[in-house]
Amino acid sequence: MKTKIVINDCIGEFWLSDEAIDRLNKLKDDNDIYLDFNLISHIARDDPALLRVVEELGEKANTKFSALKVVEIDSDKFEILSIDGKERVI
Repeated sequence: MKTKIVINDCIGEFWLSDEAIDRLNKLKDDNDIYLDFNLISHIARDDPALLRVVEELGEKANTKFSALKVVEIDSDKFEILSIDGKERVI
């Protein structure tokens, strides 16, 4: 089973640009996402709305501290390892 997930591919942190947050809010119909970092950090990395936002916006989904990318893995089970904010899938 193939699974797409979003990871941060640079030293920094998993974070979305204001434009990406606005788009995510529209797709999820949830205006609270932008209010709290903890809400963003707890969005499932395989969330269809998150995947769509990152794929649609590309680099515009990033901040100066993030470089988000969609990766595809051969499992529906995954863990994200972060070293100084740069993430990889295990």
